[in-house]
Amino acid sequence: MNAVRLSQPASLDAPETPFSPDCDATGARDHGGSASVVRSRLVRAPCEMRDRRSEYWECQWLEVENRGPTTIRALLNVIWLTFGGLWMAIAYVVAGIICFLLIITIPFGIAAMRIAGYVLWPFGRTVEARRTSGLGSLIGNIIWIVLFGWWLALGHLLTGIAMCLTIIGIPLGLASFKIIPVTLMPLGTQIVPVDDRRPGAGW
Repeated sequence: MNAVRLSQPASLDAPETPFSPDCDATGARDHGGSASVVRSRLVRAPCEMRDRRSEYWECQWLEVENRGPTTIRALLNVIWLTFGGLWMAIAYVVAGIICFLLIITIPFGIAAMRIAGYVLWPFGRTVEARRTSGLGSLIGNIIWIVLFGWWLALGHLLTGIAMCLTIIGIPLGLASFKIIPVTLMPLGTQIVPVDDRRPGAGW
């Protein structure tokens, strides 16, 4: 979308030509849809003939549209943290500390701490494979599964089932299930914001 000015115009009085002939105020005649649908279209595909007032209101809708997903993700993360994320993250921290104490398993400890941060705040982030992962990561993941991965994955499975049984907690249960793959194979992966993931690389 072409960039629009974010400053409020000096006057918001009704203009002589607020919209182009293809874009009326209600959308009922030209678009056959509700006003909310037309407003959404104004954000994604603004009409070419537009004055300062219509540009200002387009900016307001664009800001609301961009804030919406972030607000929902933050709310889900807070609920997740309260009802399951905190104790699961503690389990990863415990596994990480054990790995650090064993010295030879320090790489597993680093991976466990990385996943602990992801488990605390999973919504809005995803896991994707590293471009440089190879045979070493595969062997390391097998060792990880035997030592820690299986019981951490079991914890996510039980947590997800319990949340799904509440019906209202189904989105949280699905998030718990989504973390299981990285719980079993933490090496050779990276955690990135969902907006920055590579096409086809996310889990």
